[in-house]
Amino acid sequence: MKKAGILTYHSAHNYGAVLQAYALQEAIKESGFDAEFVHFHSLRRERKNRRKVKIRRLRDLPKLANKLIFGRKLTQRFNSFEEFIGKKLLISKRYETPESLKVSPPEVDVLVCGSDQIWNLEQGGSPVFFLEFKSAETPSFSYAASFGHAVIEAKHSEKVKRWMQNFDLLSVREDSAKVELEKLIPDPIEHVLDPVFLHSREFWEKCETKPTISGDYIFFYSLEVTPKVSQTVAEISKMLKMPVVVVGKPGKFLFSCRTIIRIDTGPDEFLGLLSHAKMVVTNSFHATAFSILFGVPFLTVAHSHRNTRMESLLAMAGQTRRLLANESSATDWTKEELLNLDADIAAGLAKEIEKSKQFLKKGLALAL
Repeated sequence: MKKAGILTYHSAHNYGAVLQAYALQEAIKESGFDAEFVHFHSLRRERKNRRKVKIRRLRDLPKLANKLIFGRKLTQRFNSFEEFIGKKLLISKRYETPESLKVSPPEVDVLVCGSDQIWNLEQGGSPVFFLEFKSAETPSFSYAASFGHAVIEAKHSEKVKRWMQNFDLLSVREDSAKVELEKLIPDPIEHVLDPVFLHSREFWEKCETKPTISGDYIFFYSLEVTPKVSQTVAEISKMLKMPVVVVGKPGKFLFSCRTIIRIDTGPDEFLGLLSHAKMVVTNSFHATAFSILFGVPFLTVAHSHRNTRMESLLAMAGQTRRLLANESSATDWTKEELLNLDADIAAGLAKEIEKSKQFLKKGLALAL
């Protein structure tokens, strides 16, 4: 059987990262291929996963306080991610540096640069995820790769043009990325959906761990807790008269009597808590995506600087109003409007889902 090697953020302790990785792996297996993650796991990533706190300045003190208060929960979270990655993902030997990949490249029939912000040049953009190590004989393609930003800065344009020559087929996750790449290269570029949409609601329900929380609740997961985010959660909790289950950063909700802290949650528990919520408030792309897949009402608060992927997804789903920009507020909604979401909203993406599946099959066919 032919084997596909996947390059993505499969080992990051981030819910979206590991779940999109698992989704792509399973979709490739369903297409009749073996799948294996090329385990590029640098020492920097390993240290980030463990989140050891070093106090170098006064602003590091809140991190230390967080570690002292939630030490046990954070350890449980770490172990839950390691268990999910160890049990669910098929992983190659470890490569710690780009040079090690050049010396001993993975023995696969096709390379796939998967989804998530693997091409985020403002956060490093390792040449590994642009396949700088691969031989010319190995076919390769990108599936829903993301730059994380709406614009490719001029200072990066020449190396991006060079790196794109490593791919036989190209697809990206956002319209903006397609537009930006078309300015630089003549090759056709497809816009496809994140891998989590390659599977049905029923598929994801089989992956979840059902929550033990009784009664209705609001699911809250945020990558940054800004005043806008805090205000939105407080307004919705008051409007719906429901407690808030916090999975990500607790922010000022730490000492609220209407808050249930669940930052020890693993990826399977994340799915269960989200799918059984009455409402989701987030600024995470993947929490938004899973809200759509599970048909759970949601509001996505605009991130301070990364919104292109949310805007692209919500436009396709016909839900652009559910992205709260600076000028909008949760108080613009009535309770009925907040909770009125088509339970089968993902069906509206059926055409894009099929298009995405066909592109994946086309990419894998390069190995045949």
